Amino acid sequence: MIRLLRIEILTAPPGKPDSRVVRIHPAGRAFATGGIPAWEPPADLYETEHHVVVEFNLAGVQPSVVRIEMTPRMVQITGSRLEPVETNPRAYHLLEIERGAFARAIKLPAPVQPSSAQVNYADGLLTVRLNKAVGGHLHACDIADSVEGFE
Repeated sequence: MIRLLRIEILTAPPGKPDSRVVRIHPAGRAFATGGIPAWEPPADLYETEHHVVVEFNLAGVQPSVVRIEMTPRMVQITGSRLEPVETNPRAYHLLEIERGAFARAIKLPAPVQPSSAQVNYADGLLTVRLNKAVGGHLHACDIADSVEGFE
């Protein structure tokens, strides 16, 4: 299996102009407004009898920089998690926390009423709860009927 990567050069550490801090991302990532490469925050999507709910993990993101767009079949968020301001030189031993612009679009399992959105942001978790459109129903299937050879 071939895995394509995109390398992003962040900065040259102070006093070391020949070295760079880089972040490696899987290729094909989403792009935020203006063509800026974006990371995708993890999300959960579930439905109840009357609602579709999307939760996004946005730890460390200020709510004022998050934009939410909705259609009857999609919820999309964009924003950014800022790099920490540090004036002293630092040597990273792990660099796993995504920073910078993010974007994530989630296709919904049932049509919703975007005007019904209830949005909550607490403890780094953004929750978007939407009423299903008139006639919407809970989508479910039996696993045994969905997986060939399951016995």
